[in-house]
Amino acid sequence: MTNLKKRASNRCLIWGTESTIIYDSMLRNWNIFSPRTCGQYAVSQGVQGDIDALDIEDRAKLTSAIIERRNNGDPIPTVTDSTIHESMTRRALSNREKDFRLLSYLKINSERVKRIDSNIRTYEMMAQTETISEEELTDLFNRLMRDSYIGDNYELTLEGECLVKKIRNYAVDKIDRVSREISNGTYRPDYARVANNMLETDRLLLESEQLLDINID
Repeated sequence: MTNLKKRASNRCLIWGTESTIIYDSMLRNWNIFSPRTCGQYAVSQGVQGDIDALDIEDRAKLTSAIIERRNNGDPIPTVTDSTIHESMTRRALSNREKDFRLLSYLKINSERVKRIDSNIRTYEMMAQTETISEEELTDLFNRLMRDSYIGDNYELTLEGECLVKKIRNYAVDKIDRVSREISNGTYRPDYARVANNMLETDRLLLESEQLLDINID
């Protein structure tokens, strides 16, 4: 039987925020449930020093990597040396990508965010949007409200709903096109890595800086 042991100090090993931490002696790693990473992740032994050495921007990118892996079917992503290295070389999210991720999060969790603790809500939105401070998140949220994409009580407006749908449809068409190019041998090299690694699907959705400016009737 796996030997689980709760840690005395319940702090997220990436962000230092409140969390629940359990040590799995059979797998020899820490299992952490942290709102600041929007869910559960694990940390292999021997990598805490590497995590502690990350600057705040790289911690945010590591958080995005954890969320993307969780969204793609890994319920408890494990942070290893390679995970840390890969996250450090990731491109940071653009402002448009942050917009879309916040809108997507609110669309999926609109009822839940009204009920949960305000600190948990803030941490989860920061995790989803790769924002590094509450001030940055507040600016992002207020701008989307000013642009009429978010209404009262964390609900998307009709404009917000339409924007999320528009981008999703655009992304599906783009992924289908890339898949056809790969199958018939005519794919564009700059798409090959993304299309072959579906852990990067979210990156493909908003690869273009102009994606939020597309006009689709």
